[in-house]
Amino acid sequence: ERVTSDFEADPFAFVEMQAIFGACDGGPAGEEADYWRFAFGTGLRPSEQMALTWARVDWVQQRFRVEVARGTGPEGSATKGPKTKAGKRDVDFTAGAWEALQRQQARTRLAGDLVWRDPRYEKPWRNEEALRKRFERNPVFDEGEVKDMVRAGLDRLVQMQLGDGGWGWFSGFGEHSFP
Repeated sequence: ERVTSDFEADPFAFVEMQAIFGACDGGPAGEEADYWRFAFGTGLRPSEQMALTWARVDWVQQRFRVEVARGTGPEGSATKGPKTKAGKRDVDFTAGAWEALQRQQARTRLAGDLVWRDPRYEKPWRNEEALRKRFERNPVFDEGEVKDMVRAGLDRLVQMQLGDGGWGWFSGFGEHSFP
């Protein structure tokens, strides 16, 4: 029986993804950015990505097998079966996901069985809630940064103001009042 849904995916645009990678700890080449690069390139649920082990990666075929997911309880360390019947599946790598996985190999392959970890603690993600809490702030829009930008812009305007209270067309030309 085929299950249908009215849900329409709304994936991030390339520019949005680049902004997310740049806002990650470690910058766009860091472990956190690679976690998201892999997620965007594979479409895995967070619980599936957290449970991915090196043993399920097929380096020759450039794909991996999804069979389990990380639990969503308070500890979340237990693995569980897939959410749906179609949950057990082979997933091919996109170029970006493949490159992220190759970089991740140097970080975690010898450290344990799991591919992905919380890079702040170098330990496995406890559960999806821990991941969500890590990114509750919008990584693309930081209110504090916007306030700093506004303040800097206003300071520049004040510095450009002329003695008669007006502003010239260009800074550095001095005052030239005309009748």
